[in-house]
Amino acid sequence: MKNEFRTLEQALQLWEDVSIFLRLGYRIEEGHKGHSRIDMTGPVVHARELRDVLLNTSAGKCLNKEQIEEFQRKFSASEKQKTYYGPISLLPNFLMDWNLSSRRVFHVANDLQLLLEATDLDEVVLNEVRFPFEAFAVRLGRPIEIEGGIKFDAFLCRILRDEGGIHTLLFDSRLNSYARYSREDTQRCSKAIEKKEWVHANKLHRKLEGNILRPRLEFRYTGILGLNAKKRTFKEQMLSVPIVTDDGVMDGVSYDEAAGDYKGRLMRILIGLSLYISTLPPGNPQASAWEPVPHRGSPDPRAMTSASRICLVTSSHTLTSEERNALEHSSSGIGGYELSAHFRRGHWRRPPGQGDDPLAPRIIWVRPTLVRRDRLHTGMQPGGSEAKVTT
Repeated sequence: MKNEFRTLEQALQLWEDVSIFLRLGYRIEEGHKGHSRIDMTGPVVHARELRDVLLNTSAGKCLNKEQIEEFQRKFSASEKQKTYYGPISLLPNFLMDWNLSSRRVFHVANDLQLLLEATDLDEVVLNEVRFPFEAFAVRLGRPIEIEGGIKFDAFLCRILRDEGGIHTLLFDSRLNSYARYSREDTQRCSKAIEKKEWVHANKLHRKLEGNILRPRLEFRYTGILGLNAKKRTFKEQMLSVPIVTDDGVMDGVSYDEAAGDYKGRLMRILIGLSLYISTLPPGNPQASAWEPVPHRGSPDPRAMTSASRICLVTSSHTLTSEERNALEHSSSGIGGYELSAHFRRGHWRRPPGQGDDPLAPRIIWVRPTLVRRDRLHTGMQPGGSEAKVTT
């Protein structure tokens, strides 16, 4: 269905299922062995409350200190629990910020994404970027693929001004087909625990575990700090500030390494999209009107996206088939230098007449350009420049 967006609802369902699974696991271990490896705190206890908290919190509202502390107490996973949740343990914070800030989803068209990925951010000053909202979701026109063939087709972004951080949570494209386990399965396991039928309870619990783990769904968290640094370019930022990921802290990583993998592609899309949107005048056809997210059948009032709005963002430049194929080839990381035809990477520059003004923001987009098109034979790809877009 056109513009349908189920990712956030599916992610919340998975988070709820993991929480229920851990709660049942605690009851089995505590009842059978007298101790458990699982902390019976936070989301394991309060998971069923999160959906109501989110649905009853209106957009534009600000939480006071006590409400924030209560939310963190109920829904922030402990270090032990994070080993089971993985990066999706951060989902409650991302969803709350998205819910309070915008409930907005940008659908980035394929051609626009290709152009953004091939546009450098080297000289863009981060604290001059005007993000459309403090938290928003993005659905990608083409998934970002990483090692092992894992594809990510959407992400949540939250801007934390106090700490100066850009935080993202990437979602596995297979999440859209995730089928949560039935209430009957959890009830059977719970009844077996109540009857102290430990062998049967363990068997039912392993069945639930297989349902959660079998898809091997992947999530990635990335945080770049230092957004508040004055006049620091993206390249300077990547070289001087650690990148926080779900795999730990990447400190001392070179700019080329950080910008070349999926994190670099993600930042080029996110920051480039924000810059691009800020240049579009009101009513521009490249950004559609905000429309309700379509649903199959009757909308579910308890679904996370029931009150959200989606906007399709397209490129003001229509790619030719040659350009599109060449950019797709380039972003796949496959090199090719047999021809002199190649892409010149895009960049962001200052407005005309302000090129020498260091205070002028870089808001003019110079798109990637196919150079020496005449040397490109039919069916052949252009060679890459020394700085290629890679996965």
